[in-house]
Amino acid sequence: MSLHLSTWQDHEWPSRAHALITDPPFSKRTHTGMTPTRADGIDPLEADYLGIDEADAQELADRFAPMLSEWAIVFCDHVAYHWHARAWADHGWYVFGPVPFVKSNGSPRFAGDGPASAAEWIMIARPSKRVRDPGSRPGFYHGPVTGRDKLSRGAGHKPAWLLQALLRDYSKQGDLILDPFAGTATLGEVATRGRRRYEGTEIDPKAFDLGLARLDHADRSPDLPGLLIGSQLLIDSEGSR
Repeated sequence: MSLHLSTWQDHEWPSRAHALITDPPFSKRTHTGMTPTRADGIDPLEADYLGIDEADAQELADRFAPMLSEWAIVFCDHVAYHWHARAWADHGWYVFGPVPFVKSNGSPRFAGDGPASAAEWIMIARPSKRVRDPGSRPGFYHGPVTGRDKLSRGAGHKPAWLLQALLRDYSKQGDLILDPFAGTATLGEVATRGRRRYEGTEIDPKAFDLGLARLDHADRSPDLPGLLIGSQLLIDSEGSR
């Protein structure tokens, strides 16, 4: 497991990995007018971190498509989904239709002038060849956006149960998972407990420090049971699917 205080562009990534699972900033449309309040005490990020454009999505695909053997999984909004989809398709990857993450306790639209944003989108792509473990995966993920861990309650953080579900569906024990937008390394923690390998980068020093602590704790106590969603154990202490 490794986490690095660096931009993803400046980091020396491994030449081969199984999958990319990451949560980059969404489009500038989503971020415009939003105040990045952080319940975890992390200071708001610099303005250039908040919002990507089509060129950023292309740069991400250009960097990682050549090194991945099976999956690219990128969280995005409805605008950025099309950018990421086109970028990975440019590399000959098969891009699936958007997979929604439906939030059972998402925030209402406080302006009161239209529907709330109760879903985020996940772009999932694979090389044109068939993957090693064919089979149907879920077409959506539904559950609470906040988790038991206070580090999972900040703006933009993804709940551990959701990341565990993605690891269950798109990886096996021993796989190397890359995450260029690591945040506080929730993915790294659940990857450790699920017996996956993990490498990530993060540019926010406070988020990075929290992520290191989280990975250290997971590494020292890897046999804690997996998290429950309802009565379903997503990844148990042996990392089984």
